[in-house]
Amino acid sequence: TGTYVQSAGVQNDMEIDGFSISVCAEIGVELSRHRSRSFEEMGPRGDDLSSFDVIVALSPHSHHRAQELTRGFSTEVVY
Repeated sequence: TGTYVQSAGVQNDMEIDGFSISVCAEIGVELSRHRSRSFEEMGPRGDDLSSFDVIVALSPHSHHRAQELTRGFSTEVVY
């Protein structure tokens, strides 16, 4: 089976860190025009949080928010 990956955060429309842009450019991934989207924006774009098996949080705040939004789902949230 394939793996589907999506990126979201607590806030939207934030610029991506320059280091992340450089690292991804080294492997051919273009991020210079990428902007973050919030968890709340995912549903209207067709990505229901309940459809994900795992959410990987990279900060305590995003971990807490992801747990709140997936309460009642079988989605695993890890930090």
